Amino acid sequence: MSAPQRAAGPDSLAGLADRICDPHRVLPVVVVSCPSCTGRPWLDVEQLRSAVGARAHVAVVGAHADAHWFSAALRSRGMPTVYGGAVRVYAPQGGVRLTDAGEHPLITVYEEHADLATEKIVNALERVRIRHPASGPRPLRSVPKPASVPDGESHRLPATAAGGAAPAGSRAQRPARPDAPAPFPVFRDPSALLARAHERLARAHEQIDTLRRELTAEIGRSRELSGQLETAREQLAAARRAQQRQRPDRASRTQHHRPVVFADPERQLRHEIHLTWLETVAEAEREDWPLRSYTLGEDFLASLATSSAARDKILEVAVQVITRRAGQVPAREVRQFGSGRTGPQRKRDDGASAWRANIATKTPQAPRFLWWELPDGRVELGKAAAHDDLSLN
Repeated sequence: MSAPQRAAGPDSLAGLADRICDPHRVLPVVVVSCPSCTGRPWLDVEQLRSAVGARAHVAVVGAHADAHWFSAALRSRGMPTVYGGAVRVYAPQGGVRLTDAGEHPLITVYEEHADLATEKIVNALERVRIRHPASGPRPLRSVPKPASVPDGESHRLPATAAGGAAPAGSRAQRPARPDAPAPFPVFRDPSALLARAHERLARAHEQIDTLRRELTAEIGRSRELSGQLETAREQLAAARRAQQRQRPDRASRTQHHRPVVFADPERQLRHEIHLTWLETVAEAEREDWPLRSYTLGEDFLASLATSSAARDKILEVAVQVITRRAGQVPAREVRQFGSGRTGPQRKRDDGASAWRANIATKTPQAPRFLWWELPDGRVELGKAAAHDDLSLN
């Protein structure tokens, strides 16, 4: 009993295809393919070879490139192919190539039922033997083989050449082939099959029970997580409501956030601007960003009480304007201020030029900071204006 042929590479696969398509082949060829996910057969090839014995050739075709090459070689000759872990029994050709796929049984093999595959293959071989007697034994008498006839050729000689003249009145008998196989063993024990079926059923029930327990545990965890999510949502909503209640209204945002230390509003404002400069400009940078000399426009103090922006935010922008730092803050979007969106920059008779910067962005009617740059380098703080307010005295 020879080991199963492992066909790999173009040459080996071409030889296997030639053997399958040989019209003079007398033994079936069992081709075992490999699934691409593992690269090896689902079934035990040695067990299959032991069950088949010398009654058929057994070959294994690998996956991927080998499977594609082998399939292409067979399809080009009109023969059915096999791949993906399945097994096909190629019947003897009997002098004529049998290209009908039904003549060559295909056995689908699954990993969980691989132990039954050998029985199915052996039963398929028995059906092939019955349909194609050339692949099975015949009750022929063996006759002596002449010494001059090469080994393996005596079955092609008439009876007279193999052992003299045939007896009178009797038909010449063909000599039996030395490698004529015995009948295939067929597994037909119902009790054994029933016992195996009960074992598989018991294992299936155990797997179902395990999956049910796991599903119950997962449902419990899902419900627990859903409860935690709902609690987190309630806490978030409560936090948002609390934050909304703590958010200052417009009136409170325009009130003083610093203690009033001067009765004069202008002196108080200058005091707050100086404190804001100390708080927003690092000590090491104060020489680079000093407070310039500045004056207050006639509308600036009044705008602090009417603006939608917080007083502290207006003072922060005022410090950036006074120190000329506003131009380096992208959110301020410093630009010339004109009489309209596209009008020229506004100029005063004293040579002062009008400018504007954002106090806030991405809010409805976001407030703007307006001021005058004076020719002598000083700055005049105009007012904290609404978005569409184009007035500046």
